[in-house]
Amino acid sequence: MQHALPITFGFKATLWLSPILNHLENLKSIQKNGLYLQFGGAVGTLASLDANAIKTKEALGKELGLNDPDISWHSSREKLVDIMHRLTAIAGTLGKIGKDINLMSQTEIGEVFEQKIKGRGISSTMPQKRNPIAAQGLMVSAKTVANYMNLLYQELSHDHERSSGNWQTEWMTVPNLIIHAAGGIGVAQELLTHLEVNSEKMHENLMKTNGFVMAEAVMMQLAKKIGKQQAHAAVHKVIEQAQIEHKTFQEALEQHELLKEYLKETISEWLNPKNYLGSIEPMIGAVLKKANVVIKNKKFN
Repeated sequence: MQHALPITFGFKATLWLSPILNHLENLKSIQKNGLYLQFGGAVGTLASLDANAIKTKEALGKELGLNDPDISWHSSREKLVDIMHRLTAIAGTLGKIGKDINLMSQTEIGEVFEQKIKGRGISSTMPQKRNPIAAQGLMVSAKTVANYMNLLYQELSHDHERSSGNWQTEWMTVPNLIIHAAGGIGVAQELLTHLEVNSEKMHENLMKTNGFVMAEAVMMQLAKKIGKQQAHAAVHKVIEQAQIEHKTFQEALEQHELLKEYLKETISEWLNPKNYLGSIEPMIGAVLKKANVVIKNKKFN
């Protein structure tokens, strides 16, 4: 909850997007390889079908478009758990987005806001409030789905070939897990489509530390001359002194012995957040390239 290093909002949004693309690929894989026929009779032996059992099983799987399992899996629930785990991971990703937006909507931050809809987010007693209801909904969805998933993990340990109480639990957990996960997807779509972004406030917040957010950048430049450990100690000392004397980072650096040989313009370049964004651009580009392929091929259908 303290300033670390500068990033762009595009980088944050791409961090949201990347796992969603991975989820899409996983869902496609499940659609193709993870949906199995469950057909085994009382204890999984298909004894009542005599010699026609395997042919009947194969024909039923083909008719339903489901993979034909080698052996009955009614008491081995990892196939079902794997599917539900993927949905839980999606809900968790959306919950992370909701939490980020919730935090960025704080009065003291004010960098993003949900769309204005009459009556939404207004406190019953505090008219000035504009609560991030959709973002909170994503957080609730993630927690709720995770709780249902916890129940399903416990149901992996079925007893023998016809469990008592385990698969009956699935009747409650599976439908509700799917409902809450799907609900979160709908909320996220609306939230992100209409999200209001305040770039001016983002810049204002970035400058709140009087330049100290660029301490690592300065340290790495000094490290070229005096080594990283010494540079770390020196920059830390400069910051402590600047805070005591109520100086900006640049003012303190320009007056420090170690930096007297550097031009003010050089120090200004070090303190420019745009010059210390690392490999943000190529990483964003790689994710957007993947997203464009997904959209072009309509893999999300």
